[in-house]
Amino acid sequence: MKVMYLVNCSYFFNSHFLKLAEASLAKGHSVYIVSGNDVKKDEFEKKGFTYISIPLSRGGTNIINEFKTIFEIYKAIKLIKPNLLHMLTVKPIIYGGLVNKLFKSIRTEKTVASITGLGSASLSDSIKGKLLWKCIVSVYKFVLSLYSTSVIFENEDDRNLFLNNDIIPSNRSFLVNGAGVDVLEFSPKNTNNKPLIVVLVARLLKDKGVQEYIEAGKKLKESKCNVKLQLVGSIDEFNISSMKQGDIEHANNCGYIEYLGQRSDVAEIYKNSDVACLPSYREGLSKSLIEASSCGLAIITTDVPGCRQIVSNNNGILVPARNVKSLVSAIQYMVDNPEEMSVMGKRSREMAVNKFGYEVIINSFFDIYNLPRCYDE
Repeated sequence: MKVMYLVNCSYFFNSHFLKLAEASLAKGHSVYIVSGNDVKKDEFEKKGFTYISIPLSRGGTNIINEFKTIFEIYKAIKLIKPNLLHMLTVKPIIYGGLVNKLFKSIRTEKTVASITGLGSASLSDSIKGKLLWKCIVSVYKFVLSLYSTSVIFENEDDRNLFLNNDIIPSNRSFLVNGAGVDVLEFSPKNTNNKPLIVVLVARLLKDKGVQEYIEAGKKLKESKCNVKLQLVGSIDEFNISSMKQGDIEHANNCGYIEYLGQRSDVAEIYKNSDVACLPSYREGLSKSLIEASSCGLAIITTDVPGCRQIVSNNNGILVPARNVKSLVSAIQYMVDNPEEMSVMGKRSREMAVNKFGYEVIINSFFDIYNLPRCYDE
């Protein structure tokens, strides 16, 4: 069987869905990755995947270029003739779904769309952003209307939003707990940090609560709290919510946070930390918090879709979004209650192993693919 993954960015696919593609390949299927850049091309081809790069820009709005992207997706589907098309993230779902809907002659037998998040437009307070989100909802309803299309959500809130707006029927909607985590690589390590280390790992977006995290760091520094706030990630110039590099550097120079930059050794960073923090405004299902949980960290995150699901085992503290005062209080609580924090971390690890391990997640995807499971129960 031919399996085609359509995704906006090879980095995202590598960090989130590579294990799923490898599982498909291991089962004897021909796997094709069609992505908006060729950064990981050589690496993917060495693993046995067929890789096709297309001009797909996450932040592009030029009408002519967007039509070119749709045409390239059409050509890729026509060339590959996949039995299964799995589309990931907003643009690939909309453009791939559009091609699949309009061109019956190349329509795939089975189509899967993974809603990994609703994007910054869904959170926008501007008139332009609200109009864009209304347009996106209407387009989703059209491109996901085929009976052969299954839609996967990472949290119940996003799923209910689609069902309540009649975008898809319930019998074609499925819930999968994220992309999974390697519970052996992301494993606990006993720490005795003084000061306590809190870490935020994310793209440096306002939507991720990075500004609130910096402001919390400022207040904690002013109160002489014995804690260190670390920040890991890079700005995303293609995202309307991106922080500015200068603001990050200023916060680092002032000692509000310790900025570690973009890192590939995230597991080691978590193993040497005590608390993972993500004050996001909304997520699909936070991979960074899942990895932190697997490393046995206590969690501080916001009571919003995609974040609250990670604090479901008394393993952390939920705070309101966009609320610096509550964030400061939660961090101070961890500093003042190290024994309770340690218990929270153990609960995080237990939850991660039972709920988010790769074997559990990949089996869930294969169930939706209507393929035999990869792993025995």
